[in-house]
Amino acid sequence: MRSLLATAAVALTAFFVSGIPAIAREAAHVTPCAAATLAASRTHARLTPCTAPYHRAIVETTYYQNASRAGGTALAAYPEVRVRYGILRNAELFYDASSEIAKSGVAGAGIYTMTHPGIGVKLHLADLGNAALSLSAESHPPLSALANTELVPLSDVHLSANWSGIHAMQYTLSAGMLNYASTDEPGHRVSPLLAFSATHALSARNFVTGEFALQSASFLGASAQSSATLAFAHVWTNRVLVNLELGSTFNQSGDSKPHYLGFGFIVH
Repeated sequence: MRSLLATAAVALTAFFVSGIPAIAREAAHVTPCAAATLAASRTHARLTPCTAPYHRAIVETTYYQNASRAGGTALAAYPEVRVRYGILRNAELFYDASSEIAKSGVAGAGIYTMTHPGIGVKLHLADLGNAALSLSAESHPPLSALANTELVPLSDVHLSANWSGIHAMQYTLSAGMLNYASTDEPGHRVSPLLAFSATHALSARNFVTGEFALQSASFLGASAQSSATLAFAHVWTNRVLVNLELGSTFNQSGDSKPHYLGFGFIVH
């Protein structure tokens, strides 16, 4: 298993180093990490490769609500607050505050648990033409909106790239590894993650993002799970951006919830 993961990591790194510049050269040259990138800062599966500006803070928060017929309020998570701060010109430190997870219990009784706070660092590795490349790692990342509620994320690492295309498009590719455990079973597992998204600027203040994500295992003993997210972002003021998300799995596994609705904002 370790050799397989190592091979996958080498292959992904080779793609990011050699493939992204080739794609970037074919697109119109615009500055990476522009406003459209901030508009699509983060969804349940993807992290932006852009770091917070030096000595500047960015606050992100999202409320997730199960939008499935089954499950009641299973995996309603709030406030999902992340505080990002630029500690260097090419590095940021970020903190994920504890969030409350609400889920349905016996006879409809509510069960509420708190997630562990997380801390991580993101390094801006390089600008390759009109592409930006970064590496991030975190201890105790937040629970995915489409994850099994018994999943306990322990740590993760992500290699992300963002590049600009024609017709006001921004693209992001993110690959990573999630280390997680179960509240019911001993031990932990490592699950590769992959996500691709495209963001289109509808106007100077409105953006729409489509994302496809794949996780090799959504829970101990579960099969791979693929999902899609559609997000709409509106620049409310020069420093406040509002975001609305709708996500769904294509092949629900591991008792995860098949649909979710998310709402939040970004202050920078």
